[in-house]
Amino acid sequence: MPYITVEEVWVDLDDFETEDLVEELKRRNGIRSNDFTGPDANMLVQEIYMAKHVRNQPYEHLVDQLLGAVLRKVL
Repeated sequence: MPYITVEEVWVDLDDFETEDLVEELKRRNGIRSNDFTGPDANMLVQEIYMAKHVRNQPYEHLVDQLLGAVLRKVL
């Protein structure tokens, strides 16, 4: 299969159906049914809640960790 290198591509995602995008991600192993759940994600969400609402501590670093974990699995 030939490959090409591309610096930047702009695509309007509105041109695609959501189901088609999800299927393409699944085909590329970019998304699985358990990517956004599980003990690690639940633990981070609980820690964010506790830091913000119970301990009144800074929690931004926990949000960054959660976003990083989720985005790495999508990108």
